[in-house]
Amino acid sequence: MERKSEIKENLGESYLENRFFLYENLTARNPQKLLIQKIAREAALDPKIVQIIVQELLNCVTESLSNEDRLEFRDFGVFETIIRKQKIGRNPKKADIPIVIPQKRAVKFIPGKKVKEKVMSS
Repeated sequence: MERKSEIKENLGESYLENRFFLYENLTARNPQKLLIQKIAREAALDPKIVQIIVQELLNCVTESLSNEDRLEFRDFGVFETIIRKQKIGRNPKKADIPIVIPQKRAVKFIPGKKVKEKVMSS
């Protein structure tokens, strides 16, 4: 608290207010939160219910991908897990020393036809 009053004296209160206003707006720009608000508005549902549904969907997708399942959402796209092979990398600062990058699983997304068209047209 003491530090905050010190800053106010040195920089002025309007600077601090603007800075905190910007911080609050940046943290409010959560894409998941905006998606939930939009769905709730358009479907005339309580945002808390929509949040539970969206979170449960994300949990199911994560669980399915961790079980190496392939998820296909018609016209949206396909999520699947792939194995990235082991490879040799290099540190730019010490290029003579090779670094082994181990094999790992990764998630791959293949966009569907409607998503491709929408992205290409924007």
